[in-house]
Amino acid sequence: TVGFRRSVMEIMSKVATNTKNNLAEAFLKLYRIKPVEQISVKEIAELAGYNRCTFYAYFDSVRDILNFAEGNLIEYVKNNILKIPLNDNSENVICKLAEIYAEKGDCLAIFLQNNNFIKRYKQILKPIFMKHKPFAALPKNTKTDILYEISISAIIGGFNYWYTNRDKIPADFFIMTLRTSLLDMLKNQSG
Repeated sequence: TVGFRRSVMEIMSKVATNTKNNLAEAFLKLYRIKPVEQISVKEIAELAGYNRCTFYAYFDSVRDILNFAEGNLIEYVKNNILKIPLNDNSENVICKLAEIYAEKGDCLAIFLQNNNFIKRYKQILKPIFMKHKPFAALPKNTKTDILYEISISAIIGGFNYWYTNRDKIPADFFIMTLRTSLLDMLKNQSG
């Protein structure tokens, strides 16, 4: 009986996860075309194939599902970036970010228009970048913090530009250009 209950609970957990993810995907489809303030619970539920009661079983509001979707994306980025060995060079971090953009670019393009999301995104990337070359070799001071902020802003802006124009700009060319530009800047400023 215990095994049966565990099995039923696992199935229910998977169903709940799938339902939440389906609702979040429907939300993201709407969020791509209009601001969050113009999205209704009814629209999300109908687009996902559920009713409003199902939505409210998992989320309190449209803002709640926005936070859920943002949190999922932040976790996805964090989990993928953390796979890079420490003290590796920043080129591998940039390559991993390119893979993430290839996989989740639509979501990132939407969320990176939101200043609160950008702040969270930078916060999760900073400790990762600071543990990789060339940042790992720099002294821990205000100048390094400024160089990081300039670098991460350039990376975010560059990836947004590349993602929007990815049919015209090969990924390898973009990564090499970004990497070279950042390394040149850091080499010239690190002294």
